[in-house]
Amino acid sequence: MKRFLLLLISLSLGSYLLAQDLVITRAGDSLWGKVKVVTADSIGLESDGNFVSIQMFHKDMLNRLEYANGVMVAFNETIISTAKDTAGSSLPGYDHGVRDAEMYYKGYRTAGTTTLISSLFFPLFGLIPAIACSTTPPSPQSFSIPQNAPISDSSYMRGYQEQAKVIKKKKVWKNYAVGAGVAASLKVVALVVMITTLNSL
Repeated sequence: MKRFLLLLISLSLGSYLLAQDLVITRAGDSLWGKVKVVTADSIGLESDGNFVSIQMFHKDMLNRLEYANGVMVAFNETIISTAKDTAGSSLPGYDHGVRDAEMYYKGYRTAGTTTLISSLFFPLFGLIPAIACSTTPPSPQSFSIPQNAPISDSSYMRGYQEQAKVIKKKKVWKNYAVGAGVAASLKVVALVVMITTLNSL
């Protein structure tokens, strides 16, 4: 029974670490945490630091909310429409590319999953794919670029590519930290079980 309870606690910890919501502000900032408060005009995001705190954001400040289960909520449709429509966009080419990468780039998933699995079973070995994936620029084939985006504009493409690289690097190292953390928790559980078993002999 003790082994089962300890394993259950460890698995619950791993699930908690993986369950993170993403808030993207109008300024282009990406904020990770857990949405705890939702009202008619604002949301509250809980983030873990030295102290657990809930930070409130008015929906006018936000572009998009992406829940951990994949559900997306867009708050400023006019801004999102403008980013898709080159003719109506008032964003400079580079900033337009950065914004589109924040909204559409998901090409990091393969690298992130590989790193997560490697670090989960072999944390030290997991450093190899983590370093390799985080330092390798994203392939253009992995880009998700909206229709009518100004792909012929070199400044747009540069903004998209550079931001995609930043996103990929953050995701890879976050997944490494999650995998290594879960692996460490399982080792602690195994050690506690072993000590408890020896003491009971």
